[in-house]
Amino acid sequence: MNILWISPFAPYDTVGHGGGQNHNYSLKYIKKNTNFDIVLITVCEENEQDKIDLAQYSIKHILKVYQKYTIKSRIQVLMGKINVFRDGSLLNNAKRHLILESLKEYSKTYTSPNIVILHWTEAVMLIDEVKNYFPTSKYIAIEEDVAYLGFQRKYIAAKGFNRLYRKARYKFLKKKEIYSLRQVDSVVVLNDKDANLLINERIESEKILRMCPYYKVFENAVYVPSIHKLLFYGAMSRIENHESVIWLIKNVMPKLDKNYELYIIGSNPKDSLKKYENERIHVLGYVENIEPYFENCLCLIAPLLLGAGIKIKVLEALSSGLPVLTNDIGAEGIGLTDRVNYLHCESVDDYVKAIHDLSKDSNLRTMLSKNGKDYVRQYFNVSVGLNQLIEKLESW
Repeated sequence: MNILWISPFAPYDTVGHGGGQNHNYSLKYIKKNTNFDIVLITVCEENEQDKIDLAQYSIKHILKVYQKYTIKSRIQVLMGKINVFRDGSLLNNAKRHLILESLKEYSKTYTSPNIVILHWTEAVMLIDEVKNYFPTSKYIAIEEDVAYLGFQRKYIAAKGFNRLYRKARYKFLKKKEIYSLRQVDSVVVLNDKDANLLINERIESEKILRMCPYYKVFENAVYVPSIHKLLFYGAMSRIENHESVIWLIKNVMPKLDKNYELYIIGSNPKDSLKKYENERIHVLGYVENIEPYFENCLCLIAPLLLGAGIKIKVLEALSSGLPVLTNDIGAEGIGLTDRVNYLHCESVDDYVKAIHDLSKDSNLRTMLSKNGKDYVRQYFNVSVGLNQLIEKLESW
């Protein structure tokens, strides 16, 4: 069984974002547990070259390096932005050219694949170009999340001309994404919410495979909280995390007693966040080991304003026994129950009340800690979904 796996984001063990970790784990799990002959076409940034570990796992690959500051790349990206309302594509146009170059190399070096896996919406949108090379192959799309939902939320949150631009961008993107998914033989989604979104867009339910995203399990963590330590956790280069934590700093922290401190953990915090640092707000950036914070903070607070898909930070916190305070966006796709395995909050007052309740009520802390651990242990087993995907591949 020959499999061509196409991804615009190179996988490696130390990748810092949830989608990349899921991609990395899925690829290497399938390589380890099957006899499939896999070739990966992918692209990395210049600063990622030393991190690529595909050869260590004996994964054949065609890797291109995206050099964003060359004249050629800048022209390609500019042309992509000009054409964005023609094709609705998400993929950086320079990366698109690199993947198309790799397809030519693959077609000259390898036999036509039995199966093509398109990982991320950016790759799924290349379906027409890829099918020109391999018209008889079976196709699987892996959607880390349904991309158009995140764009819909961005346009709703925007104002003025930016809102009009984002709305038009969302409409073109949605049309392109749904079209592309209809061209594949099977679609992998990471939660029931995304599955239902696609079914509502007349994607056949029979070709949708639901899986659990990869996340780090902190099963051995022991929850012994300091009741005045609050945690926000997530890659701070992502706009949804950046804007959400600033909302938390501006709106929730002033309403709490001055004894409460907020610890913000996540790589690449911007200067516009660091300016809020004081004796109560600690911007720590990347930390090697998050587990001590899961054990010692009162709760994870995730007042997410944007984004789509399952939030890995929520699964990781729950797996450690750390109570989670979040809203509809933070909890979506996980199936949580308010005041059973997390605390649901939407308004500023909701968060303030939940923090006070959790601080004062040890029974509530103990219940949420235990129930959160039990819930993800029962319903979010990564290997189960990957084994189902392997069965699907083997059936072809």
